[in-house]
Amino acid sequence: MKTSVRKPSTKELQIVLAYWNRYGKGRHQPLVECRVLTDRIKRKVNGQLKYYTAIEICESIFNYVNILISDGHYWTYRWTIHDCLQRGLEKFMTEAEPYENFKCTYPVSKGKPKVENKEYGSV
Repeated sequence: MKTSVRKPSTKELQIVLAYWNRYGKGRHQPLVECRVLTDRIKRKVNGQLKYYTAIEICESIFNYVNILISDGHYWTYRWTIHDCLQRGLEKFMTEAEPYENFKCTYPVSKGKPKVENKEYGSV
């Protein structure tokens, strides 16, 4: 939850990036690894750290990863760290109840969905 503007520390930036890459290393990991720390990524992380603590951001990343890999949730978008912080940070905050909001009543395959319709045949 956004509170007030504060000055982020370099250590907080490193914590967030290390936490993101924890789930991004390796071929079969759910996140897109942040291999190069660009100025654009630094600005985005530092921008979010002005309003949220590193712990809150890491908690949101944790929720995003768990929902992404879960068959019980319909979310399948794999974002970069920049996109996640820009588009999904608040969606995956614990206060936003992401586990309820993205829950589905049917199992979701993480591959391409196969739609079967007898009238039109398989797609």
